[in-house]
Amino acid sequence: MKKIYITICFVCVAFLSYQTSIAQQDPNFSLYNYNMTLLNPAYAGSQESDGFTMAYRKQWIGFPGAPVSLSGTYSWDTSNKIGIAVNVFSNKYIVSNRINISADVSYNVQLAEETKLYFGLKLGGGFYNVDLANVVTPFPDPNFSENINAFNTHLGFGVYVVNPTYYFTASTPNFIRENIGKNRTTEKTNFYVGGGYHFKINDNLTLTPRAMMHLLGTFENSYDIGASVEIQKKFTLGTNYRVDEMITFYGLFDVVENLRFGFSYDTITSSFGASNLNGSLDIILKYRL
Repeated sequence: MKKIYITICFVCVAFLSYQTSIAQQDPNFSLYNYNMTLLNPAYAGSQESDGFTMAYRKQWIGFPGAPVSLSGTYSWDTSNKIGIAVNVFSNKYIVSNRINISADVSYNVQLAEETKLYFGLKLGGGFYNVDLANVVTPFPDPNFSENINAFNTHLGFGVYVVNPTYYFTASTPNFIRENIGKNRTTEKTNFYVGGGYHFKINDNLTLTPRAMMHLLGTFENSYDIGASVEIQKKFTLGTNYRVDEMITFYGLFDVVENLRFGFSYDTITSSFGASNLNGSLDIILKYRL
């Protein structure tokens, strides 16, 4: 009886894995504001994204087989109004594995003396695998009869307006619907819209309130509200509230010249947090060329 109970629990987790990995077709980092090329190709070659960026996320600490995400980005400005970026993203969760690879191209227009408008295009693809065939169920289930292996072409676009005082971003990393396995779920398009305003308190302190809407075609939309304080352009402390989901606390600091390290911790505020999960952890490393 105990063995059957454990097996049923694992089957439920496998289904949760399948649904969660679909929900995370786009990168899901709490420090996305400092790694925006993953969500908006218009950031390619911009000052905020220039150089190498590596990111790691451990979701739901304490939950066996919880999602683990990795990303790597290289972005540079070609000095003729064109920016380029290359992105790799990986997400693993129990029996599922997703790998996205993309290249971004941006073009910027000078709107005013200190204001630029970037247009971006993202082209790539995603490999998706769920190892269901090796899941043992206590009863025959056609949903676990074979593995899911899929490849989908990704095509995204975005805009980014920036000047020393404010910024605005709107994008979709992929507007081509994904087909997840034979006769299975078809993913709808996700959109991301947000912005922020920089209040210069004095020469050493800058306060930046910001907001982001995650308009998720397949799942319920989510909304972020947060703020950060930059100290002497070397340290950044901030917090973010995702409505009815979680609160994030984070910090970034310069290790040496051109090398920045950041980390964040999420505390779950939804009812899902009652499952004794210990939050989520993000780590980011940025090197500016």
